[in-house]
Amino acid sequence: MGFLKKLFVKKNTEYTQETAPNYSSTKEEILAVDLDWDTIPGFIDIEENEYELPAIISASIAAGDQPNSAFKIKRILKRNPEAHLVSLIAASLAASCYPESSFVIKSIKKEKCRAPEARQ
Repeated sequence: MGFLKKLFVKKNTEYTQETAPNYSSTKEEILAVDLDWDTIPGFIDIEENEYELPAIISASIAAGDQPNSAFKIKRILKRNPEAHLVSLIAASLAASCYPESSFVIKSIKKEKCRAPEARQ
């Protein structure tokens, strides 16, 4: 009976609310700081001369056993080499500390180029 009583009977406990530290930055200041960064996309469009081979391969796989079907490929993307390199470096550095872990890079950002006098 004591076990069921512990599950279903509410305890009269008083919770003290701790106040958060008073930070001087406002929401607008935080958003302004975020505007100084560009997101590097994980995938980029391919050039026109690279378009034919992936389009033929993907259309033939999609067609399968139905040779009378037609497909229009709207967009073909390839892995961004800059994002790939940065994610490999970041994951390698993190894996050196935790070798049995796996990591997922969700986004990569770089600082926007600004005028030299604005960087002070």
